[in-house]
Amino acid sequence: MPDSSKRDPDDWKKPSRYFESLGMSILEKGGGKATLGYVFNAAYGNRKGDVQGGVLAGLIDIAMSEAIRSTLDDSTYRGMSTISMTVNYLDVARGDLTAHARADRVGRTTGFGSAVVRDTAGKLVATGQGTFRIIR
Repeated sequence: MPDSSKRDPDDWKKPSRYFESLGMSILEKGGGKATLGYVFNAAYGNRKGDVQGGVLAGLIDIAMSEAIRSTLDDSTYRGMSTISMTVNYLDVARGDLTAHARADRVGRTTGFGSAVVRDTAGKLVATGQGTFRIIR
């Protein structure tokens, strides 16, 4: 297991390898909001060829954390971890997706976010809410 005390302090600014491997990208970020894109990859689909639910959950988690990160002062912030998250799967997710997230409330040690995910036709396929620990 890597020694977290030896991490580069700027690591939190970089996208994670998980994020990059799934084909996600940050389209917009700032002012407590974030928009992320996901380009469908059949390797991460379910048996029916739809977007697997875990990918949707990951997209929602990352989108909310990016929205919260956009409100934080770089000089005091060292990282973030998800405390809890709820995902509501509303419809079948097919193809490329877009997640829109916002920071609902951000305190010194805890942030709360929410997100919606839509397909390319604008259909709402999932929503999520999360609580995040802010590490300073």
